[in-house]
Amino acid sequence: MKGDSVSTKLRVVFDGTCKPSNGNSLNSILGIGKMLQPDLFTILVKFRLNEIAFSADIQQMYRQILIDQEDQNFQRIVWRESKDSPIREYKLCTVTYGTASAPYLATRCLFQTGLDLERDDPAVSSLIKESFYIDDLMAGAPSSEEAISLIKTLSNILEARGFHLRKWRSNSSEVLSRISSNWVGDSSNLEIHPDECSKALGLTWNSMKDIFIFNLKLWLLKLDWDSPLPEALATKWKTFQKEFEQVCSIHIPRWIHTTSQQITLHGFCDASELAYASVKMQPQADGNTKVTLLVAKSRVAPLKSVSIPRLELNGALLLARLYATCKNILKEYDVHFYAWTDSQVVLSWLSSHPRNWKPYIANRTSEILTWFQQIVGVTCPPR
Repeated sequence: MKGDSVSTKLRVVFDGTCKPSNGNSLNSILGIGKMLQPDLFTILVKFRLNEIAFSADIQQMYRQILIDQEDQNFQRIVWRESKDSPIREYKLCTVTYGTASAPYLATRCLFQTGLDLERDDPAVSSLIKESFYIDDLMAGAPSSEEAISLIKTLSNILEARGFHLRKWRSNSSEVLSRISSNWVGDSSNLEIHPDECSKALGLTWNSMKDIFIFNLKLWLLKLDWDSPLPEALATKWKTFQKEFEQVCSIHIPRWIHTTSQQITLHGFCDASELAYASVKMQPQADGNTKVTLLVAKSRVAPLKSVSIPRLELNGALLLARLYATCKNILKEYDVHFYAWTDSQVVLSWLSSHPRNWKPYIANRTSEILTWFQQIVGVTCPPR
């Protein structure tokens, strides 16, 4: 039961892990397949590149895909209406919730549609292969007309294959006006969460304002205590809870104002005894001072005591890895990247060959230097 679901509040999920007398469950003998679609991080970054954005999902995706007749016997169930009714036997003929292979089988069928279109319609093919996360579409186009054309073509192609797209959202009223009112989502908010855990701090796209916001649901964290906290910890917790609630006031523009093939990114990393982090900003290419947050990532510092310079180095490594990920996502663009740190120790480590340092420093500087060949210490300009 999903009370917050707009369309399907009640969904039957079968227990594929249930073991019969032979000790082998259905899921124990099924393969799970590999992940064919991009991860959600990649899809979200690409979702921010076009001025016009749109989203939708496939209606009852699993129910549209038939299982081979020979394999349907492995999906046999027994059922009766009441205790006085006779037991009836049924076969589930479609991809079934609760089986280990279900996500792969569904996404593989969708992915095949994209493969089939590579020659005839490369744009739609790319959309199907690179802009779906399971059954959710998140994509965009440079203009409303291009978005409308893509939506129309994509909808017709998927409809012909049994995949009906619905709950359309867009930041463009022109796009929405050209879509059947029966297909448009009831809400302008799209919740983005790859799993149940992230719902406590769920990311939401408000299509009307075209911003990302955070929805805080502390009750989903299930932070119950068996015994009262010591006063010192209780005070820290209350302070944390009060500050954490301010997350809801953060609004991040979705579009990062990419108006050309050239993108300039500035990455910053820093560290403290509690955590280290990196963030990437993208200033506008036309010289204006407007800056947009692209991505950010943080890590909790290890429980074992680590010196601040080493934590700063870990922050630099996190920034380098984040850059590598973004570079791969933005491979169609000419990306110019600048990395910044206020740690002179880290700059000193990076200015020398890794073999001069002990393994902890050497391993991290070696990886960083695979992405940044030129390390230059530049003093921050005066305000």
